[in-house]
Amino acid sequence: MDALDAWLTPRMLDEKIRVLVADARRRHDLPDGCTGANACARLGLRLRRAPLPAGIDGLLADDCVVVDAALTLQARVEFSIYHEIMHHLIEEDGALIEYYTARLRRDERAYRAAIERCCQQGAAEFLLPQERVRAAIAADGVTPQVVGLLADQAGVSLAAEAIQVAHGAPVECYVVLCRAASDGPERQGHLVLGGWVTRASAALGWAA
Repeated sequence: MDALDAWLTPRMLDEKIRVLVADARRRHDLPDGCTGANACARLGLRLRRAPLPAGIDGLLADDCVVVDAALTLQARVEFSIYHEIMHHLIEEDGALIEYYTARLRRDERAYRAAIERCCQQGAAEFLLPQERVRAAIAADGVTPQVVGLLADQAGVSLAAEAIQVAHGAPVECYVVLCRAASDGPERQGHLVLGGWVTRASAALGWAA
């Protein structure tokens, strides 16, 4: 990816992330529907399950993607794997890191949040490409029925689909997913705001 010298609009940033994912698909021969495990193998990354602190679904440690052993929903596991793959690709490419370092160098929290948002969107793009989402929107519009239909068809999480629907809509929009909270870590209430997945507590999270 070329160096990013100008401020990016949200749509420009969407396109940069889409291109980064498309380039990784091409270079590493990652077909549509490629599992996270296969993607790791093709990128030369190791994959392991291990207990992680509460609220952390996965992390990237050098060349190893680590996913929380407590996760049981496969769609959430796949999303977590691709999220960490995006960290690897963003570090490898360097352009987005340079862009946000230059603009957020005095705000570490904002910098980390910006990189996390890029990884969330990239993971969603791997699992459910914008091309497919936009075709569904063109046919049926941005409706509650669209959110859920593609997730069922593609076998991805609602989080991935909601991110893609929000970013693929012809106008700026928000997609909100709500779930009643419970004691289980996989049953807590979540919101998707402007395409980004956030917990009601404002910590970056997921929605299944």
